[in-house]
Amino acid sequence: TAGAFSAILQSYKIVPKFKQYAKDHGESGKSPIIIATCSAKQKMCTYYMPLAKRDAFYMGKPTMEQYASTFDNASMLERIGIESFKGINFGNVGRGIKRMLGMGGGLSSKEEKKDEL
Repeated sequence: TAGAFSAILQSYKIVPKFKQYAKDHGESGKSPIIIATCSAKQKMCTYYMPLAKRDAFYMGKPTMEQYASTFDNASMLERIGIESFKGINFGNVGRGIKRMLGMGGGLSSKEEKKDEL
């Protein structure tokens, strides 16, 4: 399943249990930090969740709540990293989407000639 089953299992079974455990045993009023690393070769996932000194984990970087608050007044495009439409070539974006969906969208003849040189 290329990890699809694992992702579903983590979302609905594992992460909620970690959240509940952190609520019962961790620092109150703060959302838990859950780190997971999985190995397909070993068919195993390892989880880490600091319960104390949670803010030290960020090593001077903003916490999740602080970072998320910077997006409160941002538009949808700004949230995904697009600050303006200036400089965006929508032709290239369209071709990339077509390629991604397997609908062609290969290189134009001009681009093929550039690659030949």
